[in-house]
Amino acid sequence: MELLFRAKAEHDGQWVEGDLIHYNRPRCEKVTIKEREGFQLESDVAEETVCQYIGIKDKNGKKIFCGDIIAMGLEYPKLIEYRDDRAAFCTANIRELEQEWSYSWGIPADNWWRDFGSKFEVVGNKYDNPEMLKWQWWKEQKCKQTYGHLAVLKLDAGVRYWEDGKLGGKRDDEESPKMPCAVKNGKEYRWQPVIDIKTGTVKNWELGLTADVHYKVCDECNIDVIDNDGKLVKEYRFYVPEILCRAGENDGDYIIMRIDAFGVIDNWKHDDYLLDEIMKHEG
Repeated sequence: MELLFRAKAEHDGQWVEGDLIHYNRPRCEKVTIKEREGFQLESDVAEETVCQYIGIKDKNGKKIFCGDIIAMGLEYPKLIEYRDDRAAFCTANIRELEQEWSYSWGIPADNWWRDFGSKFEVVGNKYDNPEMLKWQWWKEQKCKQTYGHLAVLKLDAGVRYWEDGKLGGKRDDEESPKMPCAVKNGKEYRWQPVIDIKTGTVKNWELGLTADVHYKVCDECNIDVIDNDGKLVKEYRFYVPEILCRAGENDGDYIIMRIDAFGVIDNWKHDDYLLDEIMKHEG
């Protein structure tokens, strides 16, 4: 296997590849990379960024180093590292890295690299792209790819008990609710917020008001999904989907969320799993 290293040069932060040299003499302790091509310059490097080539290339012929993140498009992202406890180059699924109960690291068999690894490509590394180490980032990217054309959710909910909602910490009025987006329809009120899918902002919110929403709706949750061109692309008529439960457990009956003075829903998420529940619902 070719013995090759890379690291970030201290003087400009750029990656350099070559032979790793440790100087450990009085008043001269440093780590450098001596380039193999061109003028074979030596560059002092940040020791914490030193990465070894694992002897394998991705599907595009690019060398894979420790610290690299590989994936098949947006699927199966993995981090590559040398693990002292395994004395080997290992991979870990990004999805498992944040799970404390799980030991994520494994040694891929030779046939895995041949049969499956050859389909992966280097998409980044943990130094330049730390956001890629978060599973949520991958879910959001997949969502943009699948549902990036969607703009807003227009909600029309039949609320059972308006007094379960709070404005500024005070319970709302059951007979004449003051909750923003409460619209009178005949003899009853309906809750009709228009939610920006990407930001979780209620576009028709009354600025300056904060709210704790805890509405029992059950199967009176009607959602029109509107795309970026203003066209209706999906009508959802069913129980409350999980995307509307941002501040509690979802059981299909309640809309639960906190909304700040700017109309932004706290802890808003809009990944493909949450939107699938609406977009793939039949009926």
